[in-house]
Amino acid sequence: MALRRKFSLVFTAVLVVVAGGVAWRYGLDSVLEALERVPVWGMVLLTVVLPLVGFPVTALYLAVGARFGVLWGSALVVPCTVAHLWLSALLARPLRKPMRRLLEGAGWKMREAPVGSRKWFVAWVALLPGLSYSLKNYAMPLAGVPQNIVQPVAAPLHVFGAMLALLLGESLREPTWQLGVVVLVYGVALLAVTRMALARMRAAGAEPPG
Repeated sequence: MALRRKFSLVFTAVLVVVAGGVAWRYGLDSVLEALERVPVWGMVLLTVVLPLVGFPVTALYLAVGARFGVLWGSALVVPCTVAHLWLSALLARPLRKPMRRLLEGAGWKMREAPVGSRKWFVAWVALLPGLSYSLKNYAMPLAGVPQNIVQPVAAPLHVFGAMLALLLGESLREPTWQLGVVVLVYGVALLAVTRMALARMRAAGAEPPG
């Protein structure tokens, strides 16, 4: 499973770099102009619906950041994140079998999260690289974690992750070297918090699924 996740991360990173390079060379201005023509209600609808059906949330939030900037983009992402978690919990029961198959295909063996480690389980899942945003949100209720734990833990961490995409999206208009520093600091912080969540979860007597 670890090898599969590493491959997924590398493949995703290469894909993002290649796609970004092509867009930068051949059509970034056209993409930005097209985003400006999307009505606000359309962007709101896409931001609510697409993550529920597996659309890559990083690409979506890059578009949101490019369209609205970090400030107004955050005002959209925060309530949408809360909605995604609630709706995923509601959909997890009727979609239990297909979601489990998808998670098992990603190398996970789903089981109940021990009561004493639920907060750290949610934190670890929310920060985990190599698993899509949609599957993360479905994995939490499938592991038996209630919304009164999921929301206060996962929502802020999801928003923390979204900030980078929003910043990158806004910076597409005027990229700077300072952005590289922000990305580096963000990556280090993400790794540190993820490792801490995993250590606390194991200390509480739980193992990550898989």
